[in-house]
Amino acid sequence: GPFAARMRSGMADFSETAFGRARIDTERGAIRRADGAETRLRPKTLELLNLLLSRPGRLVTRAEILDAVWPEVHVTDDSITQC
Repeated sequence: GPFAARMRSGMADFSETAFGRARIDTERGAIRRADGAETRLRPKTLELLNLLLSRPGRLVTRAEILDAVWPEVHVTDDSITQC
């Protein structure tokens, strides 16, 4: 598939997820390229990425995103765009 994830206790562990030559370290909240360059992610960006990784090959609706990343909070489209 497009990403690789380890399995621990029957649950997907996305702490070491790879996309092509880049690796996403969700524990540190960063993406590392093959050359070692690292980009830190905003907390909500990381939550959104984790949500999408947990549903490979599946369309994730706006409602699902809002419920998972911004539970019980009124969120504008601008907030989502800036994520």
